[in-house]
Amino acid sequence: MWQEVIWLIEGPELITAELDRRLDAARASESTKKQQEAVERDLTRAGKGIERLLTAYQEDLMSLDELRRSMPELRARE
Repeated sequence: MWQEVIWLIEGPELITAELDRRLDAARASESTKKQQEAVERDLTRAGKGIERLLTAYQEDLMSLDELRRSMPELRARE
């Protein structure tokens, strides 16, 4: 066992290669891609919500107090 530990210490590129292989596999997995797509959709929705609130405020459809109350929730999603 100690021979294997010494072998790994002397050749850290083996550890790096294994970590890279595992990261690539994790990135390529279907569940990771689906999760990333879901996060991107949520981020887009939050951004559009913020834009709508700002537009409503600029067009005097809501007060500054209403804007201030609504904005933190959308910023937290972002």
